[in-house]
Amino acid sequence: MRLNRQSKTFLRSFSTKSHRANVPLAKGLQYDSNNLSKELIDLIPADNVEFLNALDEAQQRFYPKYVEIRKSREQYQAKIRNDAKSDNVQYREDTAWIRNGDWKIGPIPEVLQDRPVELTGPADTPSMVINALNVGSIAKKVIPTADITKPLVKYLSDGEDASVPSLVKELQGILNLKQGLEGTLKFEKKLPNGTTKKYEVGPEISYPIYRVPGLHFDEATLVDRYNRPIPNHLLLTLLYQFHIAPLMQKRGWSPSLYQPKLQGYEEAVLVNDVLAFSEKAFGIPEKSTKVTCLIETLSGALQAEEIVYALKDYIVGLNAGRWDYIFQ
Repeated sequence: MRLNRQSKTFLRSFSTKSHRANVPLAKGLQYDSNNLSKELIDLIPADNVEFLNALDEAQQRFYPKYVEIRKSREQYQAKIRNDAKSDNVQYREDTAWIRNGDWKIGPIPEVLQDRPVELTGPADTPSMVINALNVGSIAKKVIPTADITKPLVKYLSDGEDASVPSLVKELQGILNLKQGLEGTLKFEKKLPNGTTKKYEVGPEISYPIYRVPGLHFDEATLVDRYNRPIPNHLLLTLLYQFHIAPLMQKRGWSPSLYQPKLQGYEEAVLVNDVLAFSEKAFGIPEKSTKVTCLIETLSGALQAEEIVYALKDYIVGLNAGRWDYIFQ
C-alpha cells in the first residue's frame, strides 16, 4: 500500500518525538494521558500491578521480535518481487516439513463453527457497537428456536482498519466492548428535530470477535523504561485478555480474536507466544482463546499452512478478505 503525502504526515504525528509520556506507571512504563477520559485511564490504572507487570514483562520479552519481524517482512517482500521477475515465486523450502507433515489443529468451539452472518464496524463508536450487538436480538426473533448461548450472528468489533490508530480510539474500543458484554453500554444522540435517540444493549447479543491491530506499528504514546514504544498488537491483545476475556467466559464463550495482516510463519509464532503468555499472566484457561487469521498479502497466502500450524492450538480458520483477494 502506498501512502499519500497527507497520510504520511498524519502517521508521523504519532511519532515518539511529538508525544511526550506524562503519566508514570509501574516498571518504568509511561503514557500520554492527553484527551483520555477517566473511564479510559481506568483501563490502564497506575495501581493495577497485575496488568502493568504483565505488560512490562511482555514488552521486554517480545519487543525485539516485533522489530525483527518488521525487518524480515521487507527482506521477504524483496525476494518475492525478485522471483516474480522471472515468474518463479515459490513456497518456502525450509517450511516444507509443515506442508508435508501430519498434524491437526485444536478443537473449535461449536459457536464458532457456524458463522452464517458476520457484521463488522469500528470498535470505538458506541452507537455502532450497540447496534451490532443488538442484531443478536433481531436474529432471535427471526429464528425463535436459536440457542442464545450460541449466537448465529458474529460481530467483528474492529480495533484496527476501521478506526484511527490512536490510544484514545483503541481504549474506547476496549471500553465499548467491555460495557457491551456487561450490558451497561449506552449512548444518546440529539436529532435535528430536538428529540433524543437513545441506544442501549439488549439482553441477547451477537457473538463479538475483537480485531486486534497488526504487528506493523507501535503505540508511540505508551513507552517502556527504555523509551521504546509498546507495539499496538501487544497492548491491545493484553488489554483484551485482561478486560474482555473474563466477560466472554462468564457467558460460556471463548475469548475470540481476529488477527489481521499476518505474512508468514514467524509472525504466527509470535502471535501464538503472545496469546500463551497472556493466558498464563491473567489466569485464562490454557489454549481457550480462539483466533481467526486474515490473509491479506501474497506472502501470507504463500505461507497459509505455516500460519495455521504455528497457531494450531488457537486457530479456528483463515479468512481471505475479498478486496485483498481481488487486489492480489
